[in-house]
Amino acid sequence: MKNIPWVFLFAVIFFNSCKFNDDPAQCISVLDCGPAGEGWMCVDGACVKESADLDQVSGTDSSNENDSSSLTDDEKEDGATDGSLTDELNDDSGVPDTGADETPDEQTDESSDEISDVIPDETADLSTDETPDETFDDGTPDETADETTVTDGEETPDDDFVSCSTVSKFKNIEAVDLVKAMDICSGVEGTPLLTRADGRNVTCTYQMGCGSEFYQKSVVDVQTAVMEQFGTDSSNAAIKGGTMIALSSGRARDADDTYPTEDDTYEWEAYNAQPPADFTAAHGGSLPTTKTGCKAGEYANDSVMLTVQLKVPATANSFSFNFRFFSQEYKNYTCSQFNDFFIAMLYSGAEGIPEDRNISFDAGGSYISVNSDNFFTVCTPKTGYTCPDGTAGLTGTGYGTTYVDPIGKNGYGGGTKWLTTTAPVVPGETITLKFAIWDTGDTQVDSLVLIDNFRWNLETSTGPVTYECWDTNQNTACDLSEDFNKDGECSERDCYF
Repeated sequence: MKNIPWVFLFAVIFFNSCKFNDDPAQCISVLDCGPAGEGWMCVDGACVKESADLDQVSGTDSSNENDSSSLTDDEKEDGATDGSLTDELNDDSGVPDTGADETPDEQTDESSDEISDVIPDETADLSTDETPDETFDDGTPDETADETTVTDGEETPDDDFVSCSTVSKFKNIEAVDLVKAMDICSGVEGTPLLTRADGRNVTCTYQMGCGSEFYQKSVVDVQTAVMEQFGTDSSNAAIKGGTMIALSSGRARDADDTYPTEDDTYEWEAYNAQPPADFTAAHGGSLPTTKTGCKAGEYANDSVMLTVQLKVPATANSFSFNFRFFSQEYKNYTCSQFNDFFIAMLYSGAEGIPEDRNISFDAGGSYISVNSDNFFTVCTPKTGYTCPDGTAGLTGTGYGTTYVDPIGKNGYGGGTKWLTTTAPVVPGETITLKFAIWDTGDTQVDSLVLIDNFRWNLETSTGPVTYECWDTNQNTACDLSEDFNKDGECSERDCYF
């Protein structure tokens, strides 16, 4: 070999490499593709111009691998009509696949589909008629997931978020519709539930309030809604994903919706309905006062409660959601036994969760109600309420017009700005969340809550806390770092981040 000229060896090797390349579109070296100087490249065995999109090599466009346009009409129809909760929720808008190759649990009998009031055993067979979410088997979120990531102490949103709820819905509402509208797009275990606060079905039983066939059959459709906008003020648009949910002790409608909120009182059931037993158990079996010094009320009438069970990602240490509360009890019934509640109850093994499980309260420890005076700031001023945020946020909601209440007093509703509740969790556990609202003491003068933008956080939390949604460092001042959309002010438009 050492006596053979190297030039001759090179020629033989080159000839052998080229003679098997009968297809000019295929190559072994750049010399197979064309004359030098014309910008040809040999990439993965295919000839491409240097300016070409390398994703198009050999005619394959990787961007179309998951494109629904490549499906047949039958495949599209099957996907559109699939009743599987997990299939509907399993997309990149939640915490997506971690790459783990795991086998999902088998489907179970839907006849035992219930969500426990205690922290579920992670080894338990959770009954559901849906296929379990394979992306949550190990609970680990992918770095590209739709969740808040933390870099150098700052929260950074994921620009790749894809919503799993984009259209308003006011009829035939199911709990899963509300869950998705809150941006919970994966990780759901069991079947979400819509009930009264004490677990009963949401039906209309009050004779005067149930006069129409619509209310008799579908009061759940009146007390809940999937919305894109509440009222006409821009502050009441959905924070994230195009939609949000509304729960109400009256009508979950604004002044322009079908069956609008145009009065102060809608009554759906008789008096003496009960609040969640596990909430009142921490208070001796009675409702607590909404604020120190105010009267404690009784009963939880016209209530509605959404319950959902979630698998916590393995790297998540807390979660957050945004909400905004409105009540027509302002101005006439502040600090009274009639003050309606909004509560969010968390069942978790994390430390710092209150005994009554409620995680949404103001800085003074007051429950979310008309008496949360350091949050109840969208209103017309009265003694004890400076209402620094005016009334623009009430426009078109049905909570911003003067009305005559049941005892002849002129009333005018009010509300909070968008708030954020953050609470701790244990990575990998299964938690239960309950969101409930009700009329306290009577069935008159209603309240409503908007909820949106649920997300998992990498950062830890020593206990639940609620704050104005943009105020991430919780110092009540608008800092430059909190003006995420760079419009020169801190507002609900910064709450997405």
